[in-house]
Amino acid sequence: MRCPQPAGSARLPFTDLAAALLFALGAPAIGLVAQTTHVVGPGGFTEIRDALAIATAGDHILVHPGVYAHFEALVPVTIRAAAPGTVDVRYDQGFPAFEATHFAPPTGTWSHVFGLRFIGNTVFAFPSGTIAHHVVVDRGGVTFDSCTFDARSRATLTVNDASTFLQQCTVSNSTTLAIFPIGPGIAATDATLSLIDTAVHGGGDTLYAGSPAIDATNSSLHGSHVQLFGMQSISQPSQPAVRATGGALWLCDSTLTPGTSACALETSGTATHLDRCTIQSTGTNCSNPTGTGLLGVTRPQPPQHGAPFRLDFTTAPNGFVAVFANFALAAQQLPHLVQPALIDSPSALPAGFLIADNAGLAAGSWMIPFGWNYVGIGLWFQGLTGTTLPLQTSPLAGGLVR
Repeated sequence: MRCPQPAGSARLPFTDLAAALLFALGAPAIGLVAQTTHVVGPGGFTEIRDALAIATAGDHILVHPGVYAHFEALVPVTIRAAAPGTVDVRYDQGFPAFEATHFAPPTGTWSHVFGLRFIGNTVFAFPSGTIAHHVVVDRGGVTFDSCTFDARSRATLTVNDASTFLQQCTVSNSTTLAIFPIGPGIAATDATLSLIDTAVHGGGDTLYAGSPAIDATNSSLHGSHVQLFGMQSISQPSQPAVRATGGALWLCDSTLTPGTSACALETSGTATHLDRCTIQSTGTNCSNPTGTGLLGVTRPQPPQHGAPFRLDFTTAPNGFVAVFANFALAAQQLPHLVQPALIDSPSALPAGFLIADNAGLAAGSWMIPFGWNYVGIGLWFQGLTGTTLPLQTSPLAGGLVR
C-alpha cells in the first residue's frame, strides 16, 4: 500500500478506476473462482463438514437453506449461503468431538463466511454436562459478512491469536436466568479485530455477572459504525460496552451503551481513541478518551456483479480520502499507518481519491462488471487520510461479490 501524493491530486472518475482495477487484477480474480465449488444441500453434500472434509485451499462451499451441524474449517475456504439468513449452524450431538464451530486456517491465510446464522443452542451431554454452541477463531484470518451469532453460557465469538473482520453482522447472547456465568459477545486475545456496520451485545439478566460486548486482551480493535452494548445481571454490577487490557482501540461513528450505572469503557493500559461516537455512560468518574481525524467507513450494500458498489467515508470536513483496493488480505502493521492494514499492501492498487464535503462525508462508487465469473470474488477496500505520517486508516470494507 503506497502513501498517497496529495499534491496535484483531484477527484478521479471512479467508473474508469473500477474498470482499470478489476481488469488489471482480472486474471488472478478469475483464477480464484476457478477453484472447486462444493454444494451443500439438495443434490450435494448433506453437511458443511462433509464438504470441508475434501475441500482444499481456495475452494468455495455454497450452502443451500437448511439446518446444519457445527463444523471445523482448517483450510482457507469460502463458505457462502445461497440465500443470506437461510443457513443455520447448530451444535449436533451426532458429531460430539467439539462444541464450537471452529475456524483455524493456516497463519497468513483467510477464510470467508457470508450469510450464515450461528445458533447458540445448548444440549445436555452426560457426563460432561451442558454443551453450548459458539464460534472460535484461533489461527489465520476469517471475514464474516451478513452473519448472525448467538451463544449461551459462552463467549459468542472467541478470537485467539488471529485476525477477524465483521461487517453487517449481529453478535448476541440470548441467555436469561442461566445457572452458569456467561461470556461477552466477542472475547479477543492477541487478536486483530476490524468491524463495520455491526452490533455486538454482551449477555445479561443472569444469576451471575453480565458481560461486556467486547472483552479484549492485548488486541487491536478498529471499528466504524458499530453498536456495542454491555449488559447487566439481576444482582451483579453492570458491564461496560468494552473491557480492554493492553492493545489499542479505535472507534468512530459508533454508539457505546453500558449496563445501568456503568461506564462505557473499562480499560487498562489500552491506547484508546474515540471520534464522532455516542457514549452513553451512566456510571460515575467515567473516562471517555477522544481522538481526532479517525477515518470511518460504512457499506450500504454488499458488492454485486453488474451493479455499482458504494462506500461512504467519514473524516475531517474537506479532508481527503485515498482509497486502495485488492483481492487479497494480509493483516500487517506498517510503520506509516496508525491502524493495522488488512488488505495485502504490496499488491494493493489505488482505487480513487476523494475530497470530503463540509460535513466530512466522502462517497466513492465502483462499477462491478457483469458476469457470473465475478461472483464469489472477495473485493476489499481500505481508505487512508492524514496530512503527516503515520496516516489514519479506515477499517476494512468490501466483501464477496454476489
